[in-house]
Amino acid sequence: MVVATKGLLQGVVHSAKETGIDAEKAVSEAATGALKAAYAVSEEVGNKVRDAATGTIDGVKVVLKEPFLKK
Repeated sequence: MVVATKGLLQGVVHSAKETGIDAEKAVSEAATGALKAAYAVSEEVGNKVRDAATGTIDGVKVVLKEPFLKK
């Protein structure tokens, strides 16, 4: 789960930078969408995705938007 989430977000950052889109906004939106989908599966999956999407991805800060479940 962690590897897939980070790979997805790295792809978003790379694509955003190539196309001139705000990479922080793009990766944050993608991470928030992935997080909502993960929590729809289960709290355990959501927690794993949240942990993987927290911090920076390829030098770009990921900002997760509420609402989402916390540990």
